[in-house]
Amino acid sequence: MPEIEFLEGTVPLGNREVVVTVRDAHGAQAVERVGIRLLEPDGTPPAPTGGVLVTTTGEGEDGYLVSTTGKLPRAGTVGAGRPDVTVTFATQLTSGFTWELRRGATVVATSTDPTFQHDFGPADAGDWSISLVPDVGTPDPPYAFRLNAAPVASFAAGPIGTAPTTVDFDASGSTDDGSIVFYEWNFGFFDNWTGGGVNRSNLFTHPGAYNVVLTVTDDDGAKAFRTQTAAVPGTLVAPAVGSFAGNTYSWNPVPGAEKYRVRVQVSGGSSCNSPAPYEINISQSPSFATAYPGCTVSASHAVQVSGTWGPYSPSVTRP
Repeated sequence: MPEIEFLEGTVPLGNREVVVTVRDAHGAQAVERVGIRLLEPDGTPPAPTGGVLVTTTGEGEDGYLVSTTGKLPRAGTVGAGRPDVTVTFATQLTSGFTWELRRGATVVATSTDPTFQHDFGPADAGDWSISLVPDVGTPDPPYAFRLNAAPVASFAAGPIGTAPTTVDFDASGSTDDGSIVFYEWNFGFFDNWTGGGVNRSNLFTHPGAYNVVLTVTDDDGAKAFRTQTAAVPGTLVAPAVGSFAGNTYSWNPVPGAEKYRVRVQVSGGSSCNSPAPYEINISQSPSFATAYPGCTVSASHAVQVSGTWGPYSPSVTRP
């Protein structure tokens, strides 16, 4: 039974992030993040900090920055292959000021328009600040925020033997500017994702070319993917026998399969003629509907791996 822990206390108004982590008895875990917006008691948004309203294309539907514990407000996630994050700074003033966008002590961009936009790309991860500097007088403290760097997923496969073989996978080469909190693996068998840690092993019972996918999630909820092909050599053997349910012949899916071929044998009369084998695309529940009323019908199936067809399974007769 998952354990649930609630932390009570005073939380500042604005956009916040609720993070729920569940772990089962085997140590597998899953993480879900939900953005919430805390408003004033009358339902109005909190007043802008320092008279500056900051919105972004990088976070949620309402576009406000997200406050996270122990870090500056997050304006979005940047990284290779991701769209730029556009942050908009707005003031009700119409003149007599200058925007100063800084990275550290360096002024990166300035503007005298009431609304000022800046695009942040893959090289812009890190801490930033925006200041509304009046022509006369002392400016308010700068508003600080950050751009999260997307994680980078990477893994290496150990030696691959002849099927059946167990292969070790190591994702310790994955990186992030914070920390990676969740690893999820798919070993090329439909949508069967498994959680777990940085190191996983998988038993490949059949030869084939398997697309192994690693998904990593960082402590800001950003995800990254990496796919590699694990080519498992071996000799194709006949798959396990199938079965009939009524007129439908079905069988268990075979890891590594590219296609199936169904051989239907029909006998028992002049109109009971066997058709040519049928080719079936892979699925999680492969099956084939037979007809031929009044005939004796049997079926078997074969598997194609890396362009080569293996032997047929033992034949089974329709009841």
